[in-house]
Amino acid sequence: MQAAEAATLVLRQVRPCVQQVVNPGPGAERIRVTLRLHYNRDGMLAATPVILGHSGVDAGNAAYVARLNDQLTTVFRNRPLRDMPPALYGAPGGWSDFTLRFRLPG
Repeated sequence: MQAAEAATLVLRQVRPCVQQVVNPGPGAERIRVTLRLHYNRDGMLAATPVILGHSGVDAGNAAYVARLNDQLTTVFRNRPLRDMPPALYGAPGGWSDFTLRFRLPG
């Protein structure tokens, strides 16, 4: 439950920013990017987001992977978390360190 709650809280905060990521080209919406995020207690990133992998990459959209990586890591660097529950920070499945998957809308 804690992992799901933490992920929901984070997604609620970053979704508006992620939805503003510009689609770099045809087929990029099929790419899913998996990121590892590590936060300090104040909601600032403790480290640069780590790209763990991709799915949905094919010959038609492979050229857009690097651009999506850059855009998504920028979103997280520029969007500190606010008002996160302190009790979930260091708890198993909490918001101090977790993995999320994103894809462009569309």
